[in-house]
Amino acid sequence: MMPNQDFGESLYYHTAKDALARAKEIERQPLNNETEFGRKKEVATVIVFSALCLEAFINRQYFEGHIETKGNAKQKWARLPKLLDRGNADFNEGQEPFHTFGQLIDFRNTRLIHFHPEVEGNNGWAELIGDVRLADRFFNCVQEMAEELHCLTNNRTSSSSLFHQKYTRRVSATVIIPI
Repeated sequence: MMPNQDFGESLYYHTAKDALARAKEIERQPLNNETEFGRKKEVATVIVFSALCLEAFINRQYFEGHIETKGNAKQKWARLPKLLDRGNADFNEGQEPFHTFGQLIDFRNTRLIHFHPEVEGNNGWAELIGDVRLADRFFNCVQEMAEELHCLTNNRTSSSSLFHQKYTRRVSATVIIPI
C-alpha cells in the first residue's frame, strides 16, 4: 500500500471485519429483540462491506494495471487473470472461492440492496440476515479472492496490504496563530 494514499477497499474490509467481531460478540449474549436486531444489523454490514471491498479491490487492480474496467463485479474478477497474465489462468466459477464470491454478490444485490418484501418474506430472509456463520463465510471470501487472484496472475496483483493496513490519509495543515 502506498503511503498517504486512500484505499477504499481497506476501509470497507476493516468495516466488515469490525462488524463481524461485533456480530460474534452479540451472538454470545442472551437472545432478545435488541440483541437479535443488533446481530442482524452487524451481519448486514458484513455482507454489504465485504462485497464493496471486493468491488473496490478489483477496480483498483484494473486501475493500477491501466486496464479499462467494463462489466459487473463477477465479470471483472473472472476476466482479470487472463488480461494480466495473458495465459490460461482463470477463476473456476463453480469452485471456491469464486462460488462463495458469486453468492455474496447475489445476496447483497438481491436480498439487501434490491429488497423485495413479497419475495423475501417467504424465503427465509430473516434467518439468513442474522446468520453469523454466513457473514463469516462471506467475509473470509474477501481474502480468499484476493489471494487467488494474486496466484492466478503470477503475483501481478496486490493482496496482503489490504488485510494488514487500515485506511489512512495523512492530513497536514499549517495553523497560523495571530499574536
